Amino acid sequence: DGEYIIYTAQALRNKSFGSAVDFAWSSEGTGDYAVRDSSSTVKIFKNFKEVHSFKPPFAVENMWGGPFIALQGNEFVLFVDWEGGKIVRRIDVVPKKILWSQSGELLSLICDDSYFVLQCDRDGIADAFANGTADEGEGVDGSFELVHEISEAVGTGQWVGDCFLYTNESGTRLNYCVGGEVITLCHLDRQMYMLGYVARENRVYLMDRNGAIISYKLLESILQYQTAVVRQDFDLANEILPSVPRDQYNDIARFLEAQGFKEVALQVADDPDLRFDLALQLENFQVALEIMKSQKPDKSGSSVEQQQRWKQLGDMALANGELVLAEECALYAEDFSGLLLLHTASGNRESMMKLSALALEQKRYNIAFICNFLANNLEACVDILHKAGRVAEAAFFVRTYLPSKVDSCVELWKKELPPKVGQSIANPQENPDMFPSFQIALQAEQLAASIKAKGPLPANKYAEAVSQLDLDLMEIIKTKGMPAGAAQAPVPPVKQVEPELVVKETTTASIPEPSLVPEPSPAPIPEPTDIPEPIPAPIPGPDPVQEESEPVLVDTNDDLADDDALLDDDDDEFNHAQADEVDLLNDDDDLLNDDDDLANWS
Repeated sequence: DGEYIIYTAQALRNKSFGSAVDFAWSSEGTGDYAVRDSSSTVKIFKNFKEVHSFKPPFAVENMWGGPFIALQGNEFVLFVDWEGGKIVRRIDVVPKKILWSQSGELLSLICDDSYFVLQCDRDGIADAFANGTADEGEGVDGSFELVHEISEAVGTGQWVGDCFLYTNESGTRLNYCVGGEVITLCHLDRQMYMLGYVARENRVYLMDRNGAIISYKLLESILQYQTAVVRQDFDLANEILPSVPRDQYNDIARFLEAQGFKEVALQVADDPDLRFDLALQLENFQVALEIMKSQKPDKSGSSVEQQQRWKQLGDMALANGELVLAEECALYAEDFSGLLLLHTASGNRESMMKLSALALEQKRYNIAFICNFLANNLEACVDILHKAGRVAEAAFFVRTYLPSKVDSCVELWKKELPPKVGQSIANPQENPDMFPSFQIALQAEQLAASIKAKGPLPANKYAEAVSQLDLDLMEIIKTKGMPAGAAQAPVPPVKQVEPELVVKETTTASIPEPSLVPEPSPAPIPEPTDIPEPIPAPIPGPDPVQEESEPVLVDTNDDLADDDALLDDDDDEFNHAQADEVDLLNDDDDLLNDDDDLANWS
């Protein structure tokens, strides 16, 4: 109604009244206030008596009190002092509300979508006015400094120490801001308005539209500790910390982390996960390792979350060159890929074989295969492929690296396939014409085995052996032949042909034992050749059966006296065989009868 009335707080007696459109209390003194009338004239009262008045050179739209009088213009706010209305500073924002802290060093400019936290240098302002260095039009340079800008609309708020306690614009969340860090105390189920904070009860009180009042606990010791940290008064903070309940230490640690005091946060925190994260940020590997081992003393039954933390620690240790710690963390995390990287980079064959065994236990066949392949354990690679059910891949692998095992692997592959599909797979042992270089591959395997038998070369021999890394063994064998002294690789088994029993009949004095003679393969009948001249000496026994020519019977009778007669008789037999060659091959009985006649004649 354009009037104001001042009542006493206890008796509610009328103390003063007057006409005004705005009213603002001073933060100092009793009965100090300012009013603005309809003509934008500002009147300053001290102890309820008017001591000064002035009219700003602009239309005042709003006015707030505090250590200084704040006058809002069209696009700015102007701060003036209580003594004579001298200009302190102009700030080009349009606030809806201005809230000061009890110390008068901090204030909040509440705007539509955000609020600004400013720091006021009251001592500097007083010195400038006392020394006459303040500009009459601009005020005191450096009197206000922007500390934080928070992108959140504020409904109601209050300063508690250096902490700004407030509700958001919708009144559904209770927050407080300290050191630029916004901490949510609680979420409200309906719109609430903050009444204030009572320090002796450690509670903040709120009220809804219906007048219902609720309160939430907010320890003053926490606010005091956080205020001391923001001011970097760590001696005071250490004095306050014992008064903070132990269950609030993790919240204190998170606040310290946000302020950049991570080492102090690590000392204060109780939660293992929080301490682990802080140790990683500080690269304190010893503390992080102790935390992880205290949670999981052995290597069995680790959860996914724990494995992930082990992997984080291992990755950071690897990035800092802590290889021993990185390997230990990879074992705990079951990070087989990381272990493979470490062992291959360091050339640690023994550790690689341990990793292979561990990977086989976990059925990580890909890691086990790579470990054995890099270690040149080709037979183990074949076994791993079979265990993994990769029979086809095993067949192709041995075709390239172990051709002596092709036959067995191909047979296993065929058993895994339908009969018709299996018949279409060619075996180098059964179809040598389809694999023209297979014999050379076997020789290359022998050569590779001889190289492997010499053992691995030391690392200092790399410069000498680097040229051998790209050797084409098959090409070497094709051009230069098999080197002497190469180790013998297992030769693929050759299928044996069922032998045929052939009995030779001769005289009693020279009857040889029956022998197994392989059945001759159906080959074109060779042209008859001349019989070589016999050696004129006693023949100790029958000649072995020749595969590419007809068998020739040689008489070994001791009573043979005339070599010329024997030669003549052999010529007759050869002529007889030449005349009837087909009958001799098809009828073994006729041949034996001819042999008997020849022996009796002799």
